[in-house]
Amino acid sequence: MSSNLEQVLAKFKQGQKAAQKVQAAARQEREEKLAKAAAAKAKPKAAGRPRKAASGDVSASVASGGGGAAATLDWKQRSRTAAQAVPLGVKIKAVVDFLRASGEPQRPAAIAAGTGFNPSIDAQLAAALASNSKVDAQADGLYLYRPEVANVRSKQELLEYLRRRERQGEGYAALGELADAYPAARQDLEALKREGQLLSLPAADPQRKEVFYPVDHRLQLKVDADLQELWLSLGDQLPDEEEEVAAELQKLGLKPAPRQAVEKREARERKKKARKVRRLTRVTNVHLAHLLEGDAPVNIETA
Repeated sequence: MSSNLEQVLAKFKQGQKAAQKVQAAARQEREEKLAKAAAAKAKPKAAGRPRKAASGDVSASVASGGGGAAATLDWKQRSRTAAQAVPLGVKIKAVVDFLRASGEPQRPAAIAAGTGFNPSIDAQLAAALASNSKVDAQADGLYLYRPEVANVRSKQELLEYLRRRERQGEGYAALGELADAYPAARQDLEALKREGQLLSLPAADPQRKEVFYPVDHRLQLKVDADLQELWLSLGDQLPDEEEEVAAELQKLGLKPAPRQAVEKREARERKKKARKVRRLTRVTNVHLAHLLEGDAPVNIETA
């Protein structure tokens, strides 16, 4: 029994060694293929043509003192050429977004540092910003973002603006125009909602997303619990149909509220437009009868 077990173990060990050799051979073959593929991809760099220095290399040489004034002028010229290659619309959007995010008047140097585009150097960009409805190009050289809602810079001013619109009968204000007032306007709107100062409803227009109303605290009246209970108890006593409600009111000597709009609509639905009967009459060319006497002509010559 023990000899049979030893034979089985010996065969198992031989099979393991054979499997290890196969695995080692496959691993070596795979590594050789990967090495060949990597060598095929690697191409020697072409010699003879010097590499074009990047703006970062030039700026590094300028900072280290290499090249002197000529290197500095070359770096400025490269930066100006790169900025001019950008489309004008991209420049305007970058500057407008920067001014909106900053929320403060900015000088051309600050705009250039934040966006890479300098209106004091780029005359086309300066003219476009001066005529842009979202930018206020001031006489002293400063540029300021012009929001849709002016003179609103804080949460309290935002609340006062909405209340003023309500008093003037202008109604709600949309999220887009309010969020455009200043960078933190969206957070202030949410804070005013949590404080119970504003109400918001989803807008019918998808572009507006949400509209806001100020809460008039003068209309918040305290109702006694007895009156609330009486009002809720009337729900079980009222008839379900409108006709039954009208009949009960008439029994009490009360005139039901007029349903003029509903009655007009129902009358329009009942009314059918009478179709106009068109009577066909026979029309003949009596005044041309003399031209049709005799044989009909065959061609123009015999006519």
